[in-house]
Amino acid sequence: MSTPGEKYIAALQEGQSEFKTACLNLRSTFPLEDVKAKTKSAKECLDKIDRLRGLLAAEHRPDWLNALHNALQRYVNNHSPQNAQSLLGELIQHGDKAARHSWVEDDLIEATGIDFDAKFKHYRSEGQITELFDRLVSQIDEIIESGQIEHITVLNALEKMAATLRRNRMASMDGMQKAYAFTSTLFKNLVIEYAKAVPGVGPSISAIEKTLDETESELTKVSNLIGCDVAEEEERIRFRIVERSRLLLPAPDGDSVSDDEGDSEE
Repeated sequence: MSTPGEKYIAALQEGQSEFKTACLNLRSTFPLEDVKAKTKSAKECLDKIDRLRGLLAAEHRPDWLNALHNALQRYVNNHSPQNAQSLLGELIQHGDKAARHSWVEDDLIEATGIDFDAKFKHYRSEGQITELFDRLVSQIDEIIESGQIEHITVLNALEKMAATLRRNRMASMDGMQKAYAFTSTLFKNLVIEYAKAVPGVGPSISAIEKTLDETESELTKVSNLIGCDVAEEEERIRFRIVERSRLLLPAPDGDSVSDDEGDSEE
């Protein structure tokens, strides 16, 4: 069963195609002397343009579409030479635009989905996450190479932390978050408790704690930026649904009026 969005796209594609066909037919017929044929083509084109305009929110109706609509309406109401010349002028000026213009957006025809890893890579490149990972590796290596840590289990933990950070310094969002969580948990639950009792290691431990806090803040910032992007996309989708769901409801009587009041007086 088609969704409301799919129904809207199908109706819009059909309305657009019918309008372009009617407009092309009018462009070939109108320069002729046969008033009856010109009037028939103009009425058909006006009918198609009215249907198309009914599918579009006001902000999605180009000025040239409204101008063509009004010229058609004037001519259908009164076949005067002045109105005929006005309509011919609109066809000459805007006919190519009518043939080329598309109201069906690509993202409504084919949903590509949100690439979270691509967004993460973008914000990672603009931030400091990779640099902070590198700084942590350098700080951990400094402690290892100092020779002040003699406990084999703690040394192994430090080496595992450094290796994990190196391996994931350019990883995906999930990979970097898990690498940070692993390092932070191991450091706080094992290394700090042992290092407190080792003379001269205190400043290095404090430096790592500070860098871990900065890394957490940077990861949170990037996550929030991605969240804002997703919220904006949700809002765009919500706007389209609200604007276009009226397709499923019958238009109130009298809603289809000319943009130029008083045109019918000519």
